[in-house]
Amino acid sequence: MKQLYILWVVCLCSLTLWGQDPVHRVINNLNGLPCNTVYYLKQDKTGFIWIAHDRGLSRYDGKRFVHYSGKEQQGKALSNLLEYYGTVYCQDFSGNFYRTTPGQNLVKIKALQAKGYAPAGILNGNLLTVPVTDTLRTLNLATGAYTATPVKGYFSSAVFYTSNRLEAITNNGLLQCTPGGQATITPINTASTNHLFFLLNSGGRRFVFTKNTAPHVYELSGSMLHPLADLPAHTFIQNVQIEGGYIWVSTSAGAYCFNKDMTPAFNGHCFFKEASVSNVITDREGNYWFATLNKGLIMAMTLQARVYPYENRNITALHQTPDGSLYAGTDANQLLRFNAIKGRFDSITGGTSRHEIINIQEPLPGQIYFFSDKAYIHGLAGNTSVFQAAGKSAVAINPTTLAIAYSSGTAITGIQGVPPKLPAWLPVAGNMAVPNTYMLFNKPLRCKGVAYIPRTETLYITTVEGLYYFSPKGKGFITDSGVPIMGIQARVVQGSLYVGTSNSGVYKVTGTKVQGHLTVKDGLLGNAVYRLRVQGNRLWMLMDNGIQCYDTQNHKFTAYLTSDCLSRADLRDILPSGNTLYAATSEGLLEFNTQLSTFNSVAPVIHINRVMVNGRPVHYRAGMVLSYRSHTVDIDYATLAYKGEDAVTVQYKVNNGRWSSLAERSGVLNLAYLSDGSYNVALRAINEDGVASVKPVLFTFSIQAPVYKRWWFIMLCAVAASTAAVLYYRNRIKAIRQKNELITQKLKLEHELQQSILSTVRSQMNPHFLFNALNTIQSYIYTNEREQASLYLGKFSELTRLILDLSGKELVPLSEELRALTLYIELEKLRFEDSFTYTISTSPGLSPETIYVPPMLIQPYVENAMKHGLLHKKNNRVLALHISAEQTGIVACVEDNGIGRRRSGELNARRSKNHQSFATYANHKRLEILNRGLPKKIWLHITDKHDENGNACGTVVRLHIPYLYPEK
Repeated sequence: MKQLYILWVVCLCSLTLWGQDPVHRVINNLNGLPCNTVYYLKQDKTGFIWIAHDRGLSRYDGKRFVHYSGKEQQGKALSNLLEYYGTVYCQDFSGNFYRTTPGQNLVKIKALQAKGYAPAGILNGNLLTVPVTDTLRTLNLATGAYTATPVKGYFSSAVFYTSNRLEAITNNGLLQCTPGGQATITPINTASTNHLFFLLNSGGRRFVFTKNTAPHVYELSGSMLHPLADLPAHTFIQNVQIEGGYIWVSTSAGAYCFNKDMTPAFNGHCFFKEASVSNVITDREGNYWFATLNKGLIMAMTLQARVYPYENRNITALHQTPDGSLYAGTDANQLLRFNAIKGRFDSITGGTSRHEIINIQEPLPGQIYFFSDKAYIHGLAGNTSVFQAAGKSAVAINPTTLAIAYSSGTAITGIQGVPPKLPAWLPVAGNMAVPNTYMLFNKPLRCKGVAYIPRTETLYITTVEGLYYFSPKGKGFITDSGVPIMGIQARVVQGSLYVGTSNSGVYKVTGTKVQGHLTVKDGLLGNAVYRLRVQGNRLWMLMDNGIQCYDTQNHKFTAYLTSDCLSRADLRDILPSGNTLYAATSEGLLEFNTQLSTFNSVAPVIHINRVMVNGRPVHYRAGMVLSYRSHTVDIDYATLAYKGEDAVTVQYKVNNGRWSSLAERSGVLNLAYLSDGSYNVALRAINEDGVASVKPVLFTFSIQAPVYKRWWFIMLCAVAASTAAVLYYRNRIKAIRQKNELITQKLKLEHELQQSILSTVRSQMNPHFLFNALNTIQSYIYTNEREQASLYLGKFSELTRLILDLSGKELVPLSEELRALTLYIELEKLRFEDSFTYTISTSPGLSPETIYVPPMLIQPYVENAMKHGLLHKKNNRVLALHISAEQTGIVACVEDNGIGRRRSGELNARRSKNHQSFATYANHKRLEILNRGLPKKIWLHITDKHDENGNACGTVVRLHIPYLYPEK
């Protein structure tokens, strides 16, 4: 009994030691819960949290509630949740049983008629068992068989179930039985068992609890009841259960936790005193869920992190003195001292303004500086003085000198009116209004923090312009490759300066050089670092999304998130102390053990709630076939991970493609603009620590092809298209052949016509030359010039043979053309006696043998020059024929010094008014015909020459002939 008394005293005393609640979340009617009166909780094998409350039954996935109801439901309030192969069973307080269906309905189990409420359980995995009055009733959930077994005595509410055995308190004692086995009753040495409401078997030890009478706890050993450590006198017990390795006693004023031997756990702390707790469970991630009758659900991720509030004030700054005293600042300019033993705050000073304390420091022993609208100095003796400036931070340079950063600069000041001892290397810009205080900058400059390294005598100042330093080696501005370091706070770790910034992470500065830079790429939670704290070689950092510890020696990070132990309230400051970390929050002082495990090794679960096709729900089955009109499929899913619900990443992939991430908390995978075909969709979730779902959820379906994509339709269209194509191309080919034949015939006729015209022209032109030559020979005979006639006749015969040979060809070598021209000019020269000279020349490099021209093309222009230009001139008659090469062809230049075209025309007009040079007409006609079939045209240019007096002195004919090649 002495031991029990000591245990009772310890328990009662400890109730005052832990007066605050763990970090928790409240889930109530403001965020979807139908009502705040919750009787029972259970997590099913899938991972859903089932909630039996005053208005029925709800299922919770961490984000949304699904409510279940039934037409046969006689009472709204439900309790005592059980599960069998995915079906949840529950009871109302009249004793009726219900089960859930996939359609969110509750179906009444008629085999178990209501005969009063008694807590039910499942034995042997499938026997739904309920002890009512003097009968043990069972329903085989696998077969539906119902049995009722009478017992000796009457059951109370004190019932305990193991996997295959029932233990219960009856009016005759302790009853123990197994399904189908003989029941045994052990008498209990008590006047009555009516006051015994709850029974537990913990490791072979049985504990019995009353509802509201003291003592509340007994140990049943054999037939004897031994009272144990009691609860407060007015405790009203609502539930007792073994959960998470502990015995939980839920009362109308909080929940108590005991070890399995009923010794108080967590120093006997009463959790959530303001809540009427009805049930406690732990989920598979280790979260604690408290069902309450007045506050809905309370979820705590750990029981080792607590928040200590103070008068609804925000805690904004923290400091711990060397003797271990913990000081806190508030948003009302209050300086508090935290009593860790009593779990409460004592007000030291302040509270007269609405300015928050942003920093608390002890730069010199015995003096605590706290900064808000002014810099306040609080002595440990109780006196408080004021530095009239909006201070930010302070650091001791020597035992009598401080550097204080404030909103307009940095001041160097002494201690308690003593003039500061200024180092020689520390120049000051001038005095302030405050005595013994000097400005460090000669301009207003908003400063945020100061830090000092005694070993190197270097003072660092973080400002809105960047990081400044002052040292015996000089002063200056420290940058990172020219980029200013916009620091918020600076701390010294192992002789190096670490600077936290608002958007660039943390810089490490040694001396005046940047030696390191930590960002999210290196493992930081974020690049905005608001507070730094030093603990040995560890640097603690406060960021937007959590607290992080960086070991500066092994370069490892440890993170603490809201999914681990942090409150969702606004975090303002941090303070490490041994294995405890304190954090200033808008809800109070947060305290947790830094040794707690922060790694969540439990893989999150994804569950498909429903499937929508084109906006309408469908009943999903694996491999389902959808109509070809199904262009949009929405998969409504739930991620069953409650610890880090906000940090869970959901990924999907389609047909073995790449994993893609979905928007956070969307809850729906939208597959839009789907074409026909088969789809294999995989979904997986990754928790805040990178642990992925053990097995992705697979969702398979196919979309039918439209009629125009069916194989038989395609085959039919292919046959029709092939037939049409064959007919079309057959007709087309026939038409093309006919057209080609007409074109060929036309071209042939045109070619024959042109050849006929050319032949006609040549046949007309050649006799014309012969006529002129025979007249010449005849004139020689008449004048009895036999030698001239014989010479002329010899050359004439040679020229005649050459002309006959050339006349049958379309193109002849230029050398042959020049040979014919030479013979022709020689024949004509005999008519001019000795008063006529001529030259025939070609440009250097021109090869007459490889250049082809139409036969007798140049001859008419030579003939005109001689007969019409030179014939009427008396003496000094000259003819020049020059062949030159150009890029696109050759140019035949025929030049004479005759009487000119005008004078020649006048003489011809006198001789015969109807005279027209046949050679000229024939050659123009020939050029016209030739140009019809040539890609590049033959062109002719005639120029009249004049002397200084303007008299005609000859003619120049330029004939451009493109390069032509005979057909092979």
